[in-house]
Amino acid sequence: MVTAALIILSNDARQAAMQGRYFIEGLAMTERTLNEERAIARELSPDVAWPTIIFAFTLPLVHLSIVAAALMGYVNMWLAMPVLGFTAYMHYTIVHEAIHRNLMRRSFAFEPVNTALGWIGSIAIGTTWPLLNRTHLAHHAHTNTERDADIFLKGSYPRLLFIWVVSIVANLIPVPVVKWAFDKAGFDSGYLNTRHLMSERDWQLHLIAHTGLCAFVWGMIALGYGPQVIALFVMPAAFGRLMLGTFQQWLPHAPFVESSRYRQARITKIPFGPLLYMGHDVHLVHHLWPSVPFYYYGRFYRRLEPILRAKGARIEGLVPRPVEVPAEPATQQN
Repeated sequence: MVTAALIILSNDARQAAMQGRYFIEGLAMTERTLNEERAIARELSPDVAWPTIIFAFTLPLVHLSIVAAALMGYVNMWLAMPVLGFTAYMHYTIVHEAIHRNLMRRSFAFEPVNTALGWIGSIAIGTTWPLLNRTHLAHHAHTNTERDADIFLKGSYPRLLFIWVVSIVANLIPVPVVKWAFDKAGFDSGYLNTRHLMSERDWQLHLIAHTGLCAFVWGMIALGYGPQVIALFVMPAAFGRLMLGTFQQWLPHAPFVESSRYRQARITKIPFGPLLYMGHDVHLVHHLWPSVPFYYYGRFYRRLEPILRAKGARIEGLVPRPVEVPAEPATQQN
């Protein structure tokens, strides 16, 4: 009996030792994987992202040229509206790269230009730089959790469309007023409830800038330029936000339930994905290493694909597959 007990203890000790060895080997493998990823990311993270800089200075000129052509009657403004919607959406790429300081790294002298480009891109989609900057950083820090600034998008795609329709009007009302109305109605405040993410200076700057955008729109309407401001600014900005919410927020993260390193976002394999998603069809690789500029996402994914597949990354088509999340164990009642 004693011998049997010793054998059992010996087996338990051997199994514990094996588990410890596997754990150590797993840590070593994880470290090797991270080092491999890091080396590739550094290779694809230039100090000066010239393609992004050229894009950032060219896109606003193209956008404004279309607006000018419509105002001068060379192009029907209602036909120009969907084109402007797509170029407005493209402006978020400028914002996004500015948020991650990917245009020119390690250059404090470039910071004012970085901020200015962030503002230009933000205004094109009808919002402000402080809001997009702080909410996106919070999204990276707390992806798919209750502290994720984008978590209000969790749910079905029709729900996202409903939020978007409401936001078309809500975005034309100063933040304090529309937040009061939403709170009274019990409607999800979304980005209205983000004061805690900003410094007092940034929050006040956000309020002033957004109120200025509202005043501009209503002022143009009062002066008799309602059709022009709606067709050439309000609706293009709204379409831009819808495409942003669809292709860079909802589709990459739905159903917003996993936060692990290799499962927090999806890889979407569809035709024309890189154009529709502005590179974020491989959104996961951006979350892994945000320093890589958007025009290298495809190359970065191809280099990391063996690792991602080995780690169980979600490599899917357009429609997100259901995800099974283990249920939390029930607490025992005393």
